[in-house]
Amino acid sequence: MSAWGPFLGLALPLFLAIIPFNIVAFQWGLLHGNKTMPDEISLKSQKMDRYAPWLRDGVLLLLVLSLRAWYSISPSQIGLRIDGWQSNLLLGILACSLQMGLQALVWRLLTSRGVHAEDESLIRRSLVRVFFSVCVEQLWMAFCVATLRLTGHSASTSVALTAAVFGVAHLQYRFGAFATALYGAVFACLFVWRGSLVPSFLMHLVGNTSAFFWARRAARRVAQP
Repeated sequence: MSAWGPFLGLALPLFLAIIPFNIVAFQWGLLHGNKTMPDEISLKSQKMDRYAPWLRDGVLLLLVLSLRAWYSISPSQIGLRIDGWQSNLLLGILACSLQMGLQALVWRLLTSRGVHAEDESLIRRSLVRVFFSVCVEQLWMAFCVATLRLTGHSASTSVALTAAVFGVAHLQYRFGAFATALYGAVFACLFVWRGSLVPSFLMHLVGNTSAFFWARRAARRVAQP
């Protein structure tokens, strides 16, 4: 495959991050700057905000699958395989248990911080949205790691590059982007180790679902008198 294939994959989330999927907000900002939106336009913008993440993830999924077909990457090469599923499932459950314990500790230590913008974005998500997002991100990470390895890059370089881009793509979480990059490194390491998406997918899904519920719990605490 082409040496540029992995870097095309790595660039996808960065490219999609600068595309204004909320065309209503983009058009208003372009024409009116920071002026307050009228209520009617604001409601349209909020409605677009609900669908924009679905559209962004859908486009990312389509592009990843297209690159996979273009470069003739087999499903098994990006972790879509069932052999060894029992051990991969057990490893995923163990990773989930450790992650949930760490998340519980962190959220308890930060209960006094209030609800930040990144928490509010979690609260607005549905569990179906969380599941779809995890599926797309895991396929993207597997494609990037697999193609980097196929073009002669070491495992450590493949993991580091993919994790770094994963963190940069989540800069809206501010300091949380660093933690996201660390999680990305763990996901990528699990994929390199096992050659399967099962452990990293389970860890990612349970981690995002747990963060969703912890954010809602924090919001309820803040709302209490």
